[in-house]
Amino acid sequence: MRSIFAAARSTHVRRAIPGAGALATVAFGTAALTAAGAGVASAAMPSASGLAMKLVSPSTLASNGSYKLQLSLQNPSSNVCGTGLSRAIQNDPNGHPGTYEIVARFPGTKFTDLASTSWGLTTYRANPRDCNGNFGAPVFTPTFTPTVVDDPFNLPSGVGVLRTAANAYGGAQLQVTSGVNSHARWSTDDVFNLGVVIGTGPHGGIANLFVDGVKKGQINFYSAKAVYRKVTYSYNTPSDHVHQIDVVTVKQGTGGGTEMYLDAGIENAFP
Repeated sequence: MRSIFAAARSTHVRRAIPGAGALATVAFGTAALTAAGAGVASAAMPSASGLAMKLVSPSTLASNGSYKLQLSLQNPSSNVCGTGLSRAIQNDPNGHPGTYEIVARFPGTKFTDLASTSWGLTTYRANPRDCNGNFGAPVFTPTFTPTVVDDPFNLPSGVGVLRTAANAYGGAQLQVTSGVNSHARWSTDDVFNLGVVIGTGPHGGIANLFVDGVKKGQINFYSAKAVYRKVTYSYNTPSDHVHQIDVVTVKQGTGGGTEMYLDAGIENAFP
C-alpha cells in the first residue's frame, strides 16, 4: 500500500526526547483513500464532517513519553453507531511507514488512543459506521508529530532550580521556590494541541495559568505526597498556532507552601 508521506522537505530542531529519534518533516500525500472494511451500501450512509483530537486531561504522562489522546467524530449523522479507527505513522514498527493500519472498531463517536513520541509524522483516519455495519466516507485529523518537550519553562521572574527526581519526565523538573508572583513561561512550537505536565507535593502552591495572555484557570501544585508527570491542563485548537503559556503563583496551597513543579510540555506539533 502506498505511503501517505512523501519525500522529506526539512527537519525541525527540537529538544532531545529520551528514546526518540530525529523528527523528519515530510509532505502529506493527497492520494485518494477509501474506507477500510466497507459494508453493503445503504441509502443514507453514516457520515461526519471531520475528526477532532485533543489531549486527555487530567491524565498521566508515561515515563517513555506516551500520552492519552482523545479523538471524536465532528457532526456525526444520526445513524452513526460506531467508528473504525486507523492511523498512519512515519516510524511504523510493523515496517509499513505511512500506510493506514487498523487501531480498533469503537462503539459511539469518541475513542482514546495512546500516542507515542516514537511515531514521527502521524495521521488518524476514522470511518463512521451505522448499526448494519455499513461504513461511510473517511474523515481525518491533520498530520502532526507527537512530541514531549522536557523542561520547557523559563523564569521571567522568580527563583527556581532544575531538581533531579527519578519519577519526573526525563529525570528532573523545574522547582520554583520564590513564592507568590513567581512567573514561569513556555513558548510552544507550532501546535494543534498542547498539555502542561507538572508534579505536586506537600509544599506546592496555587498558580494562575494563562494562554496567550488570557487566564484559563488555576493549577494546584499541592498533594500530601509527591506525584509526578501529571497532565494537568490541555489546550486544543482546530488549526495550528504558536502559543505562550504563563504560570504565575498567586497563593499558598493547603500545606502552606507556594512552590511550583513544572516538568514537561506535550505538543501535537505541526510538521
